[in-house]
Amino acid sequence: MALTTSQQKFVNDVKKAAVADWNGRKLVVPSMVVAQGILESGYGSSQLAKISNNLFSIKADSRWKGDFVEFNSAEYKNGVRYMKVSKFRKYDSFLDSIKDHNDFLKVNRRYAGLIGQNDYVLACIAIKSAGYATGPTYDASLINLIKSRKYYEIDSYKRTGNEIYKIQLGAFSKRENAENLAKQLKAKGLSTYITQVNGLYKVQLGAYKDPVNLVNQVDILRNNYHITDFFVVRQ
Repeated sequence: MALTTSQQKFVNDVKKAAVADWNGRKLVVPSMVVAQGILESGYGSSQLAKISNNLFSIKADSRWKGDFVEFNSAEYKNGVRYMKVSKFRKYDSFLDSIKDHNDFLKVNRRYAGLIGQNDYVLACIAIKSAGYATGPTYDASLINLIKSRKYYEIDSYKRTGNEIYKIQLGAFSKRENAENLAKQLKAKGLSTYITQVNGLYKVQLGAYKDPVNLVNQVDILRNNYHITDFFVVRQ
């Protein structure tokens, strides 16, 4: 579906700001910033965005010294959606929201794995794994949007189409430890394999060329198997 004039303007404005910040500081991959802004603010049209210019639904915790608004928002616990009144940061402009979003991720150690990451696929999975959003398929929503709209074209990493992603569930110096983990996972219905890289035996799952298939498997691990101790590698 084609974007409206106002939606396209929003996308263009966020793209410009996201790319400028990446070029200057190399913090958050631009395509993910754009996708987050779209999904979390409805192209800047959400009630929260209208009253606070907060595009990313960043809450006002005890560290926030600026203005804030109280807003009723959806949360998820154990996959169940419920509504909760929370405090959210208030900004003077969308640009200020984008800058603070990237600063917010930079200063919070749990997001260290996505800072400077120029591959949107790895960044989107990392931000969900770090607990940024409670929605059970938040990373899949980001990746689907970026891929379908080709927002990755604004990123510094230029995709070849030959990228292969694997889910790594463990790395051990002894093969027997890797085999024990593989057996435990097999008992849960997961078919893994072991590779040896730089002296380590790595327990891995899948080999995905399509980022959508990859993130769907990642979300199955989290939501169906309750496995969160993993990360994704690109070949």
